[in-house]
Amino acid sequence: MVLKVDGGGSAVKPTRSTAESLRPVAQPPKSTTSSDPKPRVADDVQAGSRQRAVSDPNIDLRRMMMHLPPEDRAAIEQNLKYSKFPRPPVGLPVAAELGDGQSVTASAKLRGPNGTSLDASVTAMKAVQLQPGLESNVTLTVSAQTSVGVSGDVKFGNVGVGGSAASGQKNSYSVTIPEEHYNAIRDGRAPMPNPFDPESMPNGSGALMKEEDFSSSSLSASYKQIRLDTSHTESSGTAIGVNKIDDKHIRVFAGPTEAVNNSMLLGVNAGPLTLGVGASNTSSLTKCGVVDIDISTAEGKQAYNDFLRTGKVPPSSPPGVANSGVIETYDGYHQASASAQIKIGDFKIGGSTELNSSDLNVRQTSYDDGRKVYEQQYRINDVTLVSTNTTNPDGSEDASKAKTQILFNGVDDVSAAYLKTAFTGAEYKKTDGSQDVQLTLTQGDVEGLKDRVRALVDERQMPLGVGPSDYLYQSILDAKSPSDVALAFVNQSSSGWAAESLLTLAVSGGGFQPLPGKLEMVNDQR
Repeated sequence: MVLKVDGGGSAVKPTRSTAESLRPVAQPPKSTTSSDPKPRVADDVQAGSRQRAVSDPNIDLRRMMMHLPPEDRAAIEQNLKYSKFPRPPVGLPVAAELGDGQSVTASAKLRGPNGTSLDASVTAMKAVQLQPGLESNVTLTVSAQTSVGVSGDVKFGNVGVGGSAASGQKNSYSVTIPEEHYNAIRDGRAPMPNPFDPESMPNGSGALMKEEDFSSSSLSASYKQIRLDTSHTESSGTAIGVNKIDDKHIRVFAGPTEAVNNSMLLGVNAGPLTLGVGASNTSSLTKCGVVDIDISTAEGKQAYNDFLRTGKVPPSSPPGVANSGVIETYDGYHQASASAQIKIGDFKIGGSTELNSSDLNVRQTSYDDGRKVYEQQYRINDVTLVSTNTTNPDGSEDASKAKTQILFNGVDDVSAAYLKTAFTGAEYKKTDGSQDVQLTLTQGDVEGLKDRVRALVDERQMPLGVGPSDYLYQSILDAKSPSDVALAFVNQSSSGWAAESLLTLAVSGGGFQPLPGKLEMVNDQR
């Protein structure tokens, strides 16, 4: 078993919690007809089972399905390959106390004959989410991958060439839960959320089951002390998932996905020193049906049971089923890194660092009644933009539902204090450690920021230049919406530069005045 801990100052790709749970990728079970029409979702739960403390909170699908009617449980066990997973060790990740952006993984690998292999792992990851506020969620994931492949290499003098190819299938099951509930599971005070018993799921939690077929290839080439490694992976599959909206409503979704991953690593050996730079890019497209189910009604319970059994999203049929539509999602992720290692005899020391990273998530939900919701999340390094816009059935924008937020993640204590002073007017004082800072802007805030930039330009008596601060100021002047301003923060890609620029703006124009916008901070005790 291998234990891997990612944390500290390293950047970790956001998990996006509920938004992430809406991302499809797995094979829905085949349709099976139940002879028992009686709706049983929570009704069949044995008395007291929801209150039972869990000392070994393993993610076990067979145990989760115990609350379903026998014929439904049999159909799911027959059609879902997740019930046949090897059971990797999950006690360690579930018992872990996680810091912001930290993950813990336990994994195992088996090698078989003829190039076959089986990989199994379980991961716990914590991420601070932007919506609906500064909340921390934890995602627990169990995955298993089987593959078969071939590889080989050849060398001619100073030139070497190698390659490999593999194909297989990957299955995963993940649960996303609020941090408070995760801590209760860890301490044995609450059960693992169970999608087959939706009343056991806390509001804001979600579950996602994926199945993907993949093919991958890699190529390596070397000449003297220089080496280049590249890899390419394509995958396609389907997903089935649920999100708990509130005490009465569950959102369900299912549909196909496609993904591509490319990576490159260039290394140079110079005596005992080895240097390397690398980059990886991942992108995926999904399209799935979605609907909200009211599990407080008999019709909703029946529809939810049918969804679990067949994997098919039911059509709208009030009062139990409403808001049916289609979700289309694009996800992209980029990372560049550098590494160095020194080896002298048996002594070896080295490490790697992330040079930059970014990711983009764009989602459009088109409801059957003509409404559309556009959501995007865009991150460069430690600055993230999240925006939501809604259009009515006639195509007009619903301004009351528009929202734009900027998250400065892991801001150092000085920059966090700058931001706090700039937007709240609080006396400058270093914060209690690094902070996750969230800024929410309205259209009125944008106009107010423009006025402050104009006052700064008048005070300087000279036009804006091309430096980082002036770039931000010019972007504010050119902005037509809060999203334009947020995008300027993201493109500046550094919370430190943004904090200094904004504090300068707050003290311009004849005296200090707090900037327009709503600022919230996490962990600040001062």
